[in-house]
Amino acid sequence: MEIVILYSRNPAIGLKVLYCLSYAGKRVEVIAANPASYLKYSRYCKGFHAIGAANSDRHRRRLVERINALSQAYPVAAVLGDDIASHALLHDIAGDITAPAFAPSTGGLLQVCHDKWSFYTHLLRHGLPVPPSAQVENLSSLTEAGTAAVGYPLLVKPLNGESGHGIRRFHDYPTLRQYLMKPGPYTALPLKLQRFIVGSTIGLSLLALNGEILCYDIQRHAEDGARIFEDHPAILEIGRRIVALFGYGGPGHIDFVQESESGRLYALEFNCRYWYSLPVSLWHGGNFPALAVDLAQGRRIPFSPTRPGAYFQPGTVVAMARRPWHLARLDRANWRGFYQAVSDPLPHLASHLRH
Repeated sequence: MEIVILYSRNPAIGLKVLYCLSYAGKRVEVIAANPASYLKYSRYCKGFHAIGAANSDRHRRRLVERINALSQAYPVAAVLGDDIASHALLHDIAGDITAPAFAPSTGGLLQVCHDKWSFYTHLLRHGLPVPPSAQVENLSSLTEAGTAAVGYPLLVKPLNGESGHGIRRFHDYPTLRQYLMKPGPYTALPLKLQRFIVGSTIGLSLLALNGEILCYDIQRHAEDGARIFEDHPAILEIGRRIVALFGYGGPGHIDFVQESESGRLYALEFNCRYWYSLPVSLWHGGNFPALAVDLAQGRRIPFSPTRPGAYFQPGTVVAMARRPWHLARLDRANWRGFYQAVSDPLPHLASHLRH
């Protein structure tokens, strides 16, 4: 059994990585930045180590010491991070630890990719398809003519927000200005304004190295809550150009929207980390964290590991139970994914109680 160390700074993502690694038969030792991380309650966590003092030199030293101590006790196959901050720190300490880490990008590159305005301007400069957008640096730069040039309805987005937090839609200038003038957790400037494109969301999930996509899948978000795995050469080609443009390496998920009326594709943002829907890929054959371990070990990986079809996430399955005949759409793998989540209730309960 291979031993994998998961350095976790985001337990919501880390739990999904933990599920994937455990399903692949890996024994996972978790090193958490936060001693209160609910990963310690998961039945899939075989060892939990909290080092605390995040964002400090002491944290960095303790992380190196803990990884090296575990590497002496076990034959560690790889060290993985779950989010952007963990990836960046693992990259920085790669020369100080004795186990291979899959963290090929610097923190600076990760931030350039992840920042929504930086991502937009890089793509625009290189002729890649992006929705009309503008940045609001201060209220004096917010003008009715400027927002009209973006087009209504438009979205307001925090530059480094995740999971849709802080995204608001507006249909006119007075309501937009009134919202931005009020203090709040998501109104701190600068912010990005982006034209709202009516269409379907499509996600490109990937592992990359030196600006090349080595492994991917493509999922369309269906209106009934399903994730539809499909072949989409145009998405893959744009994704290849984006990854090459940044010279990116690591796990990542690029969000696209396909406009309903024209069929045109637009790249929206780049989450350069593991994605929250990671188990969706797992149950259709694409175990990206396990494949990252293979890359850390210098092993070959499949280019497109997932099979076509639909997958419903656990929350959608619970909602479908109100109309039980809809559950007939779930295949065996979908039920196994649902069971994996509900059979590990303690982390979810701990997360719910904290919020």
